[in-house]
Amino acid sequence: MHDVADQCNRPGPDTYRHPENTQAFYPRPYGYALKNAWLVTSYAIGATAAYGGISALAGAQSVSGEPYHVRPIGEGVDGVIVLVMGESTNPSVMSAFGNPQPTTPFLASLRTCPTCIVTIGQSAGVATKVTLPMFFNLQREPWRSDIPVTGKSNLISLAKQHGYRVVVESAQTNNLFTFTRADSADHFCTVDRCDPNRAEAGVDRVLLERIAAEPFRDKTLLILHTRVAHSAYDRYLPPGWQPFPVDTSSRSAQMQTTYRNAVAWFDELARQIVTAVRSKTDKPIWFILTGDHNELLGEGGRWGHGQLTAHAGEVPVVVAAWNGATIPEPWPSRLRCRPTHYELGQFVAELLGWEVHSPEESPRVLYTNGPDLGGKAGWIELTRRIAEDGRCDVVERLVPSGRHP
Repeated sequence: MHDVADQCNRPGPDTYRHPENTQAFYPRPYGYALKNAWLVTSYAIGATAAYGGISALAGAQSVSGEPYHVRPIGEGVDGVIVLVMGESTNPSVMSAFGNPQPTTPFLASLRTCPTCIVTIGQSAGVATKVTLPMFFNLQREPWRSDIPVTGKSNLISLAKQHGYRVVVESAQTNNLFTFTRADSADHFCTVDRCDPNRAEAGVDRVLLERIAAEPFRDKTLLILHTRVAHSAYDRYLPPGWQPFPVDTSSRSAQMQTTYRNAVAWFDELARQIVTAVRSKTDKPIWFILTGDHNELLGEGGRWGHGQLTAHAGEVPVVVAAWNGATIPEPWPSRLRCRPTHYELGQFVAELLGWEVHSPEESPRVLYTNGPDLGGKAGWIELTRRIAEDGRCDVVERLVPSGRHP
């Protein structure tokens, strides 16, 4: 299974010539300063020299542009904003999006909720280490890696400026949170930092434990990052969790049916998260759920993620409002036709009392970045059109590496 995030822990001599491997050089939120400096400097020297020699290094400049427009529009909603970032989520396996197997009964039930939106969206990237910094900084264009570096549109920073208690709990590792500003949250825990001896099976229960510890007295931004349904798909399931039989007749059949069980646990986890939060507060609740990227299950002979291919950016998007919360216009219409992570981030920013716009923003053109944060590994460009009958029409185009507007 091709999983760039898992393959890029150690830079090799050919790493610099393959942009999909540059994740190995991202600085870590809790890494030693000397090591982070070494990683960044190594990337700057090695990558530039590999493409154009030492002379190119001297003239190298980052691709940037006009700053994003960020302005306050209030103090933010007085309530609880719950943001669930799923892992390796393939909507085609979810009954909420038409799969005949009842894999996601909770998410499917939200389709009948009058204050809920359930649709297929488009992720910021095809790998977690690209999606997280892009999502939390509202980076729209793949080539604008200056946006997460400056952090002026960072959701965590914006929330803090308006007095929110910000809680970030992850069932994964801290090296995935480069440029997210998660370390500035009131509470930031990843399993490797806060509970390194926790068993992998059922590791996502750490998210429920965080909810149980939260008082929810103040206005709160609660960010929960799941481990399921990353490969190996049965590794992170609670002991005994197997709502669907596993087909062992072939390796591909086993992976597909095991993934189905992982998706079912993701749905049950989402149900328990919502139940736990609603049981602890009467404040208005906004619930936002999505995935960091798709997971290929043999489509076109491809498996896993981190690959720039058709449908690699398709992820679930769920937005719900309870306890008197509402989804203000124009978001009910904007979020129904292939909403991007950038647009979902704009919605969250508005809840926090901020308006954020890219100067290059267009409602028709969408992007999913490849496995390099700066766009050096190419990206997916989509053209979106809403037909007269209300149908959402999206056309994908793969943009190869080395192409910038």
